[in-house]
Amino acid sequence: MTRTGLSGALLTDSLWPTLEIGSQRSSSLMAAVVYVTNSEGLRFRQGDFLVLDASEPAVASGRTSAARLQDLFELGVQLHSHNDLHA
Repeated sequence: MTRTGLSGALLTDSLWPTLEIGSQRSSSLMAAVVYVTNSEGLRFRQGDFLVLDASEPAVASGRTSAARLQDLFELGVQLHSHNDLHA
């Protein structure tokens, strides 16, 4: 990564470790992740913002975890579902 911060960077092999470090250092987190099954590496806190596919088909198939969404909701994370979100 040649720039400081994550804005404008293209990450491949180092994506999740870089996001985990960034979420630990940040006072707030805004993320768009297609499917959420385990977000324990990302430190979501009250008031953080997450866009994901939480549609009935995504949850029913297990691509998105209803239990994890409930955990994030109870933490006070703002959850926004977009059915056409993709990588």
